Amino acid sequence: MPITHPTEIIGLAHRYQPATGTFQDAAGTIVANLNDPIGCLPDSVGIDWATQSNTSKKPLLKKDSIGWHYAYFDGVDDYLQTIFENAVTSPFTIAIVVNILTTSPNRFLIDGVSGGRAILWVRDNDQIGLYVNGGPRSNVPFTPGQRFSEVAVFAGDASVNRIDDNEVSDGISPGESPLSGLTLAGRYQGENRLLPCDIYDVILYTRALSESERSDLSSYLTQLYKNPPPSSGVSPSFMHHHLQMIGAR
Repeated sequence: MPITHPTEIIGLAHRYQPATGTFQDAAGTIVANLNDPIGCLPDSVGIDWATQSNTSKKPLLKKDSIGWHYAYFDGVDDYLQTIFENAVTSPFTIAIVVNILTTSPNRFLIDGVSGGRAILWVRDNDQIGLYVNGGPRSNVPFTPGQRFSEVAVFAGDASVNRIDDNEVSDGISPGESPLSGLTLAGRYQGENRLLPCDIYDVILYTRALSESERSDLSSYLTQLYKNPPPSSGVSPSFMHHHLQMIGAR
């Protein structure tokens, strides 16, 4: 039976829906929503937003010298490891829907730089590359301004590689973490920047979906965003309707 809403798939753990315009702006929302996405930590534990102190080993939103946001993982390893050991079993499924702005250059979009993660990027020949679970890089046709959605299956291991401030500021690959594909927004390989875009949806399930479920979910997301809000951001009325429709928390 086709899925009416993604919430009907058993195992929904987290949804992220920013109301911001571009990816660098959305980074702050991603970090905020990472506060405790799967409920592993006590409710009283969290970031002190007044001082931006990392009281609970969460990533902090920082800016590089040019003003691009990125998530700074300082001691977040234990937190992510707790998530992956206690809440997410291997494998798990994530659905990502993004809208690539018409003014975007061909630069990296979402990058996990790891054989066990999902990597999305835009190549110089206007192709989107998708790299999932160590499989081959696959190209799909890309036209600036188009929407791209994909359902990726992650290997939910507990290994975490530290992302260090010096690596980011030096323009070196910022390392990997299980959630890096959703949280990084900053510099990569010198002057290459992450691609400005709208991220409309990120849905995380704590189990692998069947082929039919993946197909249904992918079809649902494609239809849902067939007529998206303007690329300048998600309108409040659309967001309200969408949140009601999905039943997202």
